[in-house]
Amino acid sequence: GPHAIGHSVEDHYEAGQSSNRPATSLANPEDVPSALPPGKVKFLAFFLVFLLWVGGWGAIDVLVTMIGRDKNHWSLTLYLALTLVGFLGLRCLAHRYRGYAMLDEF
Repeated sequence: GPHAIGHSVEDHYEAGQSSNRPATSLANPEDVPSALPPGKVKFLAFFLVFLLWVGGWGAIDVLVTMIGRDKNHWSLTLYLALTLVGFLGLRCLAHRYRGYAMLDEF
């Protein structure tokens, strides 16, 4: 873990061995961007996440097109079902993990 047994982060700083970034818990999604080093690494991480999102969306789009067989009402129904699953999933997470600002908005 981030702490040596019997030592706290404060002990680490008092000993003059401070690091460039404070220890953070990545349990809160809002802490993840600040845990990444600034500059090229952070940009690359966000760019790779964007590529994951684009690829995932493309795969879902092709899957819906294959299942819907170019019938608009089936495609619309599938997209609405996916939207409902996402919404209900976020509601369940927000209920289970109260106190996280991002999830509290749902």
